[in-house]
Amino acid sequence: MVVLADMAGEIVQVGDLVTGWKVGDRVSSGFAPDHLYGVPLPGSTLGSGGAHVDGVLTQYRAFSSHVGHIFSR
Repeated sequence: MVVLADMAGEIVQVGDLVTGWKVGDRVSSGFAPDHLYGVPLPGSTLGSGGAHVDGVLTQYRAFSSHVGHIFSR
């Protein structure tokens, strides 16, 4: 299991179908990428890095483009 949930970095590659993101964009990720706002719903924190899925203590990490709300430019 790769640990840690919060990170900052730079996009080095995007998939062919990804829109809204490009190589070189500066990004950051939070604890629960599937939790948008408000009180957490059951299951909304299951994607928490380092807990239920691999975290971000690694040189490269892939994210789904749908979690774009967790990133800031």
